[in-house]
Amino acid sequence: MNMLNLLAVVLVAVYPACQGQLEVINQWSFLPFDLPPDFPTGNYIPENNVFTGLEVGWGRVFLTLPRLRSGVAATLATIPRADLQGQTGTAPTLQAYPNWQWHRAEANCSGLISVYRARADRCDRLWVLDSGIMNSLESYTPVCPPKIVVFDLRTDRLVKSYEFPRASLRLNSLLTNLVIDYQGGQSCDDALIYISDTASPGIVVYDARRDVSWRVTHTSMWPSPDHATYEVSYCPDIKKNNTRLNHRLGIDLYNRLDTDLYNRLDTHLNNRLVQESSSLATAVGVMPSVGHELASELYRVSRPVCGEMMFPSMIAGESFTLPDGIVGLALSPTPEPSPFNLPHLNKQKVLYFQPLATDRIFSVPTSALKTPPRPDDRENTLPVSLIGYKSSQSAVLAVNPSDGSLVFNPLPETALTSWDPSTNHNKLLALDPNLLQFSSDLRFADRDSGNIWLISTRLQKLFRKTYSPKEINLRVMRIRIAPTPYNNSLYLF
Repeated sequence: MNMLNLLAVVLVAVYPACQGQLEVINQWSFLPFDLPPDFPTGNYIPENNVFTGLEVGWGRVFLTLPRLRSGVAATLATIPRADLQGQTGTAPTLQAYPNWQWHRAEANCSGLISVYRARADRCDRLWVLDSGIMNSLESYTPVCPPKIVVFDLRTDRLVKSYEFPRASLRLNSLLTNLVIDYQGGQSCDDALIYISDTASPGIVVYDARRDVSWRVTHTSMWPSPDHATYEVSYCPDIKKNNTRLNHRLGIDLYNRLDTDLYNRLDTHLNNRLVQESSSLATAVGVMPSVGHELASELYRVSRPVCGEMMFPSMIAGESFTLPDGIVGLALSPTPEPSPFNLPHLNKQKVLYFQPLATDRIFSVPTSALKTPPRPDDRENTLPVSLIGYKSSQSAVLAVNPSDGSLVFNPLPETALTSWDPSTNHNKLLALDPNLLQFSSDLRFADRDSGNIWLISTRLQKLFRKTYSPKEINLRVMRIRIAPTPYNNSLYLF
């Protein structure tokens, strides 16, 4: 089993090399809405509106805004594709999708209550996952049963709806994410939908063709108490007169580190930087010779100076606790059949998953999810595998469809990295403590030539109610990986 172990402190070393990769498509202090004239006074509190999901359409971007607190105007909205209009960096007004009648949460359960994610399928339909939970960060009020609704993106009309039965849920179920697994048929509904239940950890499977659902669970889907608090474990403090270690790491530790540990780290980094021409590979590589002793010491000595932040907007400037279970879901590409189609040589398609509060990534073969569990199945009979370790927690988990590598966002390190479990090859895609704070969704947008789209928010400030209208708090961004007219090869930055 390949294991990925990122040492967070090394990421600071390559910050200058990673600037300029993230293209800001849209950015806001607070999210503005095109409110109807009869919109109830008090139902829109700007600082409580934060998106957690996005989907990229042909001419518009879909944003999901769960009702984490009161005052969320609409839980699903659209904005125009600014990249197509040559107007990136703008702050467009959000339009309720499909219209405002769907967002009268107090009316009845036929509308949308609280949406965390939405996904477009190959038939130009939008699958919208409605949790049915209001004010999940305050009162956690179940208003309606959770459901999936599907809209035809050509007409914006409802074409399908499914309300999850109690047998697929638990007392405090919170459905937050979904992936679509096409089953090979030509029908638009020939698909299984895998759904994360974050608060009562498990995976809900919806068979769209048969219109039935079931539930599977495993202890790997539960949060780790040791990883429920989100904060950075290093403290950038650049000073011009610092030592050569400080120039690379951005950490003023010379007077705080034991001399032997300091020399070991400095020598080790010099060797790595000489041996590996790419500082990006060094940044996300395994550091076995440094080991846990040095990492622990770095953490211990840097904690007292965490107030001296080079980037005041880093997520670690304001830590918060969120013991969330499974939320990250990603589906491996459909494997090519083996020569002569020998069954024992065929690779399996797998569903990757991770709780938010963990440093691990797991997988389960999709073949184990295609049928409901038997009544006598025990909780841990699901064939779950531990795929690897990350440096820290991440909400984002995606698969690059071109090579099957996993992409995730280590939150305290404010980075975006990729890792191929089959080769153990890893790469730093982006590092920016200002732009990459809490990223909760990422898409390889097939409606934008496969480019990476992601969102980033200051969710830590939402938790602490410290949002400032004078600062940028929410962003939609892109990383180009598609061919350009000037270069037919793929590029990342």
